[in-house]
Amino acid sequence: MIALMFAVGLPAAYVILMRLRGEIDRLFVRSGPGRVKPLRASAVSCLAGWLALTFVDGPTLFEGLMLCCATNAALAAVYTIKWRLSLHSVGAWGAQAAALVVVGHAACVLLPLVLAVSWSRLALQEHSVSEVVAGALVGSGSTWLILTRWLALPGIGGSG
Repeated sequence: MIALMFAVGLPAAYVILMRLRGEIDRLFVRSGPGRVKPLRASAVSCLAGWLALTFVDGPTLFEGLMLCCATNAALAAVYTIKWRLSLHSVGAWGAQAAALVVVGHAACVLLPLVLAVSWSRLALQEHSVSEVVAGALVGSGSTWLILTRWLALPGIGGSG
């Protein structure tokens, strides 16, 4: 419940509040500079969630996932200042990397979904190939490093 509140509830409420205040003209913010403030808020919220989970001695995996959300949001906020990184790609490929760490090669069944998300960003002409690939690298790379190196989870479903 803590992770859900900090990773989804508070960031969504913040974006809705920004909309109600007239700071953004719609809930889906397309432009790079307009995305920075919600991404920073999301990073701070997820970091607070990580601290809360650490304080209550929550499950290590949940702590790690909250830290991944905070890191990915912070990295996206930095990159999106000058470049329109695909946030869908960051999220999809980050989740794929986390699934690989936790359940191993069985997570490959999710690959068609992750590829479909990436393809959709191109088909809808929302992003270039480089923006989608960069999002995939940021999401999967930071998630993998946090879970396997910083938290020292074994990686690929516990095989080492």
